[in-house]
Amino acid sequence: MTLRAFLHQRRRWIAGHIITAIVHLRNPVQTWLEIGPAGSLALLALLKREKGIDVDHLNAADAWMDYWEATVLFVFSSGEQAEEALKAQKLRDELVAAINAMGGVRVSHTDLANKVTNKYQRKNLNAKQVKEAVEALQRESPPRIHSETITTNGRSATYYTLIDLFDASDE
Repeated sequence: MTLRAFLHQRRRWIAGHIITAIVHLRNPVQTWLEIGPAGSLALLALLKREKGIDVDHLNAADAWMDYWEATVLFVFSSGEQAEEALKAQKLRDELVAAINAMGGVRVSHTDLANKVTNKYQRKNLNAKQVKEAVEALQRESPPRIHSETITTNGRSATYYTLIDLFDASDE
C-alpha cells in the first residue's frame, strides 16, 4: 500500500467517524438509552480519539445529558409539565437524601414514606407520588437505589439501599 492510498483510506475512516458521531448526536437521549452509559462514554472517548475513559469523559457525558434533558423539557413541554418534572426530580433527590440519612442500607418503604411525607402530613405529597418517584429512581441509568422485597409471615416488605452502599455491601 502506498502512502497516498493509506492517507486516502485514513480520510475515509475519519469521515466515517464524523458521520457516525453526527448520526448518534442527532438524538443523544435515544443514543444514551440504546447504548447505555458505558457505550455513551466510549463514544465520547472515541470521538476524541483517546484510548481510555477518564473523569473528564464522565463529566462531559453527565453535562451532555443534563443539557439535553433540560432542552427537551424546555422545547417539548408546557410550563406546567416542566414544573411537574422539576418537582418529580426534587422528590427523587429528597428520597435519596432520606435513604442516606436513614443509614442508606435496607431502609423500609414505610419508614422512607413516613420520613419524606412527615407521616403523610404534607398535603402536597401522597403515597402514589412517593411510589412513582422510587420506581423512577430504579429506572434511572444508572439507578440510584436498589430495592429488595422480603416476605415474612406471609407479608412482604420492600427495602431500599443506595446503589453505592449496595455495591460495597456485596464485597
